Amino acid sequence: MQNLKLSYFLFFLLALSACTKNETRYYADSQTPGVAVFSDKNFNLLTCFVNGRQWRTIDRTQGIIGPVHYEVDIEKLSTTGPLDTIGIKWNGYLNGNRENTSYIILVMQIPKIIGYSNLKAIDGKRFLIDTVNSYFLINGSDINPLHQKASGSIYFHRASLDSLSPGIYTGKIAGLFEANFGNFKITNGRFDHFLDN
Repeated sequence: MQNLKLSYFLFFLLALSACTKNETRYYADSQTPGVAVFSDKNFNLLTCFVNGRQWRTIDRTQGIIGPVHYEVDIEKLSTTGPLDTIGIKWNGYLNGNRENTSYIILVMQIPKIIGYSNLKAIDGKRFLIDTVNSYFLINGSDINPLHQKASGSIYFHRASLDSLSPGIYTGKIAGLFEANFGNFKITNGRFDHFLDN
């Protein structure tokens, strides 16, 4: 009887770990078919065209008892100079092929900020990406094998991160971008993400 109870308990835990909640919302843009509408509503999504092909981030999913799988990662590097460096990495795929994952990265210098909670330093601002002080990268098996850097621009419609308590943050980041790699381009880029730790 004890073994049967243990088996049921293990089956229950396995079933819970397999259950996931999708925290990504996709609403098609009727004006620009192939990408999602630009939003500022925590849809946890980036969509764009890479040389005319649809690219989007993976879904943000969370298991009932498992970890969150994020579509975006943000890192800030504090420097001793007048500017800090921020890196944003979006994980996604081309043309609906979820098996062939790739990523888009933005590395840029930003105004000196004290910590993540001061992300509002880039809120409402447009930045030119020049490949000298900042750049885009995209990688995938058939996208950019040379890892060449791209110029472009990015507009942060919303960038905020507030401290709820020591070490606990919540916020959002949303905006638009385009990138030029020379032999191909990223166009109609739009992103909208809820941020937490």
